[in-house]
Amino acid sequence: MKANVSINSILRTARKIRFNLWMLEGEERASKKNISILCLGGGAEKTYIADLAFNGAYRETLIGKKWIWNLHRVMVQRMADIAVVTNSGPWLYRYLSDGKEFYIPNWVQGEIVFSEVLARMKTSSHLKSDLRRIRKNEFKYELTKSPSKYDEFYNTMYLPYISKVYGRTAHLMSYDRMKELEGQSELMLITRHGEPLAGQILVYEKDRVRCWSIGVKDGNREYVKMGAQAALYWYEIQYLSECGYKAMHVGVSRPFLRDGVLQFKNKWGMNMLQPTRKGLLLKPLRKSEGAMSFLENNPFIDYESEKYVGIIFSDSGASAASYRNLCAPYFSFGLNKLMLYSNRFNDENSAVSNFMDDKIAIASTDVLF
Repeated sequence: MKANVSINSILRTARKIRFNLWMLEGEERASKKNISILCLGGGAEKTYIADLAFNGAYRETLIGKKWIWNLHRVMVQRMADIAVVTNSGPWLYRYLSDGKEFYIPNWVQGEIVFSEVLARMKTSSHLKSDLRRIRKNEFKYELTKSPSKYDEFYNTMYLPYISKVYGRTAHLMSYDRMKELEGQSELMLITRHGEPLAGQILVYEKDRVRCWSIGVKDGNREYVKMGAQAALYWYEIQYLSECGYKAMHVGVSRPFLRDGVLQFKNKWGMNMLQPTRKGLLLKPLRKSEGAMSFLENNPFIDYESEKYVGIIFSDSGASAASYRNLCAPYFSFGLNKLMLYSNRFNDENSAVSNFMDDKIAIASTDVLF
């Protein structure tokens, strides 16, 4: 019996270090140049990267299963532009690391501290604009524990909205899971002239409240533009403050800095907490036009030594002013550091880095290839 247990344990371990290997090829979304991505592993994360990278249709070829110790050789032999390993844990990152790759969490968790929002209200033109839209459209809120209201929210708001926002990569909450948490939650609905247009479930946990499972009626983006989603955050902050809470957990977001959900939460002063356990290992392999365009148009968050680092690529500018302008949109994200890789940065203009503080660094893209 012990021998069988040992064999089963070995087989389970072997499955974890053997990966499906895919080659994804097509036209890069921004540049319209060809790009090839060697992808180890699959599932929703592979689809997510493909959606970011390709301009519509692309070719997907299953090469076969490969052992972890063959991955470096496979990367060289296959001559792809970029290699990614999906659902990678820290142990795999350490095994494959040669200092020329990035570890991108699948999701980052966030929290909004109410006192910080109130301080931000005084200076943020974006938040002031949101509040004007909330007042202009006469949004109100109501709280309910009605099971029928939960059902209506799930079917007419949550499912259509999340499906539209995340498309093929949507991770949908099951109906059963929602029902399990009804006893420890409330549903906040945003109404306009009595009609519910958006909603979110507030889950009360041991030491925090979590804003969970947001939805917009029929997935209609026009309601978002009118300010229905902003109204949810604003009224949640007011209500939970009155209940004695100092902050609210706002769920998870994709770690790409131009992601609309992440930018919306950042506007409200989201502080990033620990990322989810697994992530994406991304390794640039070849300095092709398609690869550089993909990296330039998809700045992302790298998680290293338990710190969040914003990674930005650029093919323009070689002055202190141009570099600062490239970094400026991401100063507010609360990252531990910004790392800018530039095609124009070399020994001749390295002095330009003297203006940078300890949270901003610049390097040539050549160090990655």
